[in-house]
Parts: sequence; structure tokens; C-alpha cells
Amino acid sequence: MNKKTATELMITGFLAVALFFSVRSAVGRIGNAKRERRPGKAASPQIKAAPFHTGAGLKEKQLGGSYAELEEEAKAWKLKKDPFTGEGIVSQEGASSVIVLSGIFWDGSYPMAIVNDAVITIGDTVDGYLVTDIRQDKVILRKGPKDLELQWD
Repeated sequence: MNKKTATELMITGFLAVALFFSVRSAVGRIGNAKRERRPGKAASPQIKAAPFHTGAGLKEKQLGGSYAELEEEAKAWKLKKDPFTGEGIVSQEGASSVIVLSGIFWDGSYPMAIVNDAVITIGDTVDGYLVTDIRQDKVILRKGPKDLELQWD
């Protein structure tokens, strides 16, 4: 066996051992994570969230509350758009969600528009409205007998 082959075997062996220990470590971390998430384990202590503003003032909440409570709390903020998804939000008073036309890509055969940060074409739906037509200067939406025109300035 020549010197080059011996060196290649030593390097390959070293890399194989390093790979083995890396995989073993990763499998161990995955196993620990699965054990921590198993049902029936003692509940973890409640974590206090930072105070946040509601319509009634500052209020502290503990994490782990029901989703419905958090949703009601969010409605009290009277936001026009969801800060995470950008979708319009229906306020507590029942006002309709915000529909925003951001742009029109005009092509006579396949026009597209950007509404509520989503690319749409004719036949798509936006907040329950059906996109019936996209023109060079406006987008026409229909919900039942009601048409809504979004003008592009």
C-alpha cells in the first residue's frame, strides 16, 4: 500500500467517525425533544407574557389561554389588517374587511392584479368576492348581486 492510499484511508476513517458521532448526537436530541412533548407528563410552569394593550387598558395574560379568548382580545384592538398575514380583519362592529388593490399587470389575454398582497386572476376569490374582470384601470369583484370596483390610480 502506498503512502497516498494510506492517507486517503485515514482521512476517510476520520470523516466516517465524525459523521457517526454527528448523527448519533442529532438522533439523541430528537429523542429528547420527543420525550419532552409526550402527553401525560407534568405540566410545565406557566410563563408570564409581557403586558400588552387592549381597548380597556393594559392587561397581563398567561400563555396557554384559549384561542377564542385571544381572538376576542385581538378584535378589541380594532386593527384593519392582521399584522402577521396582512389579511383584512372584521372589526367587532361588523364592518367588512379591507380590500386593497396594490397593482394591475395588464395583458389582454391573461391580466393579473395584486389585491391584499396576493396575485389574482379572473375567477379567483378575495374575501368572499369573485374576481369577474380585470381591466387596465380597475378590478371588478362580485359577491352575490353586489359588484365592487377597485380603481387603480
